[in-house]
Formats: sequence, C-alpha cells, structure tokens
Amino acid sequence: MNSKEMIMRMKSAVWIMLLALFVMPGVADDMGVQALYNASPIAGEEAMETPGVGDTGAADPLILSLKDMNSIVIPSAIVATLLATSAMPDAADDVDRWIQNLADPSPGIREVAAETLGDVGDARAVGPLIQSLNDEDAYVRASSAVALGKLNDARAVEPLTQALRDANSAVIPSIMAALVNLNAVDPMIQALKDTDSTVRWNAAVALGKLNDTSAVEPLIQALKDEDSYVRASAAGSLGKLNDARAVEPLIQVLKEKDLIVRASAAESLGRLNDTRAVEPLIQALKDTSNGISPSAIAALVNLNAVNPMIQALNDTDIGVRSRVIRVLGEINDARVVEPLIQALVDENPYVRANAAAALGKLNDTRAVEPLSQALKDEDSHVRASAAAALGILGNIRAIGPLESALNNEEVAVKVATEQLSKS
Repeated sequence: MNSKEMIMRMKSAVWIMLLALFVMPGVADDMGVQALYNASPIAGEEAMETPGVGDTGAADPLILSLKDMNSIVIPSAIVATLLATSAMPDAADDVDRWIQNLADPSPGIREVAAETLGDVGDARAVGPLIQSLNDEDAYVRASSAVALGKLNDARAVEPLTQALRDANSAVIPSIMAALVNLNAVDPMIQALKDTDSTVRWNAAVALGKLNDTSAVEPLIQALKDEDSYVRASAAGSLGKLNDARAVEPLIQVLKEKDLIVRASAAESLGRLNDTRAVEPLIQALKDTSNGISPSAIAALVNLNAVNPMIQALNDTDIGVRSRVIRVLGEINDARVVEPLIQALVDENPYVRANAAAALGKLNDTRAVEPLSQALKDEDSHVRASAAAALGILGNIRAIGPLESALNNEEVAVKVATEQLSKS
C-alpha cells in the first residue's frame, strides 16, 4: 500500500477503537490494537518520553500505550492517538507538510514522509530528501534514496553516489536502485576510482544494471582493482553488458588467485557466448576449488560447445574428464552418447560413474546395453549409477540385467528394478 493509504488506515483503526470503547469496552483494547497494527507496520516502534497532543511524533508512543492493560489508560490513549494521527496530512499533495515531517522526532513518521514525497513527484522535495540521506535511521535513509530515484532529478546523483558509503549494508540496494533509475553512468564510472572500496564495489554492481557499453572499458580496468570484491563485481557486470571486448580480459581473470573473482569471470564468459572462452573454461575445470568448477560447468553448458568437450574426454586430468562428462549430460545432444558410452570403461571409477549418470539423463536407448554391462563393474559407485540410469531410461531390456544384479543387494539396483517393473 502507498503511504497515503497507510495513514488513512491508521486513522480508521483509531476510530474503530474509539467506537469499540463505547460499544464493547471489554474488547476495545484487543480489537483496536490489532486493527492499528494491521494498518501500519511502523506503529508502536518508537516511544517518546513526553508526547504531546496534536504532535505527529506522538502517534507511535501513544499507540504503544494502547497495549496498557489498565482500563483507565486505554480510553485516554485512544483519544490522544486519534488527535496525533489527525495531525498527519491526508493529501499527498501537501508537500510542505510532508517535508516538515522529514524532521519529525519519530523515525516512522520520517520514513512515511520520505516514501510519500517520492510518490508525489514534486521537485521541492529533492533538497530535503538529500538531507535525509544522512538521517540517523537506516530505514529513513533507504526510503529517502528510493524517493530520490523516483523524482529523477540530477541534483540527487552526487549525494547518492556518496551515500554508497553507508555503514549499514541494508541501505545500499536502495541507493543503487535509485542511481540506476537516474541512469547515472558517468558518476558511477568516476566512482570506480573512489578511495573507498565499498563505493567502488557498489559502483561496479550498478554499472552492470545500467546496460551502457561506455562502462565496458572502465569495468575492464576495474578487473585490476586491489580489492577482490571490486574485481568480482566488475567481472560480473561485464557479463551483463554483452560486449565482446570483455572476453579476453575475463579469460585472463580465470587465472586469478582469488576464487570469487575466478568464479564470477567464468559465469560471465558463459553469458557472453563467445567460443574463444571454451578452451579456457575447459582448462578451468582442473581448478579443484569448490567455487570455480560449478561456474565453469554452467558456462560451458550455456556455450553448448559439444565438439571441444568431447575432445576433452581424452584429457589426462581426471578432474577435467569427470566434470566435462557432467556438462555433456546437461546438453542433451545426441552426439555425446557414443563418447559417454566409451567413458564407461575409463580407468577411473569416478569418471565411469559420472558417465553412467550422464547417460541416464540423455534418454537414448543406445545406452541400455552398455549400462547393463556396467552393472558388473568392480566399483559399487559405478554399479549404483548404472542401475539408477537404467531406471530412468525405463527400457524393458534392462529388466533382465537388473534382476541378475539383485544378488549384490545394492539399494540402487533394487530401486531401479522396481521402477522398471511398474513401467
């Protein structure tokens, strides 16, 4: 709901409490407080020591007093809360009043004021909202940033750029969203050179959302930043800008010492869909770090580079062969079936097990006989993968081999046999 609707619901809730007080005094407190809390999530957040009637900042503590179990307190609190909320402006076009509310003692009132001023779209609010970027309350700062983004006034760009240094990370997404709305490309490019690494990092992220290729070269330079988070963000944003100039620099980053940067580069190379990245990504499969391999695998799936990956099945590195097989199982290309069948006799059991699992995904009947033979493999992992793959393929020719393999008491074989019997 928008801020005007919120306030109207708050006032309605107070009237409900007032009516209930006279009609059904015993349930007035429960019904009214529930209605008020339903009306506004900010109600009851703040308590001031000496609230005054007619002061909008008094609404929150008075609402809190409605939970007082003392029947003498409740009627007074209801009436006082009604007067306090009545002091809020009803009309969204009461800009001056909402600007005044940006200085209200209650952060809840300040937050609603910032949100409303963003919805109103009046340029008079720009200066006060810029000041509110320094508010002591994080929610007010975030709401002010969002409002400035809606107002689309160039005066807000520099203050918002500086606000990227906000100590509360929860505020940063609102600031970035505002800068994206303002299409602040040049200031964001300049921010990549800021002395504060947090500013550089968030600027790199924002540039990826602005879809402006003038940011490509600056982001390529940011791949050399001293901060790994800046480098990773720059790599990620380059993948979103879809510019071939980024391919070679990102390939170089695959050799980076920092895991998150390498993984980000691999993911972006998959997005850019350039065949120059295929071989480097295959080699990146040798990386034993948990982060890079999934990213490289996902990138190779996106690139759909079947022939180079089939060739990689002959690589001397076990990790490369095993991970390439995982990629081939996701591509769903008939050309990979025979090479995967050959991989069922690889010298390494993990390669053979992955080959069996991949063949199960491809739904090709050519794999039935080779997988049936794999049920006799000396390695239990291979046998289990072959049985599971046969169960997935659902071919009647597999029933005999699976029944013969039941003697080894392996759970996967039993499950696969039951699956086929029901099909």
